[in-house]
Amino acid sequence: MDQGVAALVGAVIGAAGAAAAALVTVRLSLRGVLTQLQQQRAQFEQQGLADHVRVRRDSRRGAYAAYAACFYTFMEIVARIHEIAETGDTRAALALIHGEAAAAHAQLLRARSVISIEGPDDVIAAAEAVGDRVHIWMEMPLRIAGVSRQSLRTSDYASIETGFHTAFRTFTEASNRALDDEGSWSAA
Repeated sequence: MDQGVAALVGAVIGAAGAAAAALVTVRLSLRGVLTQLQQQRAQFEQQGLADHVRVRRDSRRGAYAAYAACFYTFMEIVARIHEIAETGDTRAALALIHGEAAAAHAQLLRARSVISIEGPDDVIAAAEAVGDRVHIWMEMPLRIAGVSRQSLRTSDYASIETGFHTAFRTFTEASNRALDDEGSWSAA
């Protein structure tokens, strides 16, 4: 009986040892699986953030490009208005201002509203500065409606247009910085 009990105790101890060894093996493999899952999760999060940044950058780039296109359209109209004004036909220039320029100004305002959503703050401020210059320019015909051709040519248009270019350069620099900085941009 002693040998039977000893064999039974030996079998139980052997089974316990085998179970402990199997448990250690399972724990090690579980630890490996958990580590692998954590690495995959980190990769997915990093990829998700990269995708988010790419989509955000593309969206911002589109908004900035649309704003620039609207500004260039407006400036082409300004150049045409100057050509008309140089001929002395002030009435035609004013009609053009109130027609095409007003439509281009409205497009610029719509594009600026998209930039207000896209951000960041320095780009919004630069776009608003451009918009302010455009607004001032749009009011100029009201001030010069009755002036002579010579006065029209030497009016404040030159300083306002210098302001256009300065404000637009600031917008361009701010938007380029915003697009360059987005590599380190974190999720909203």
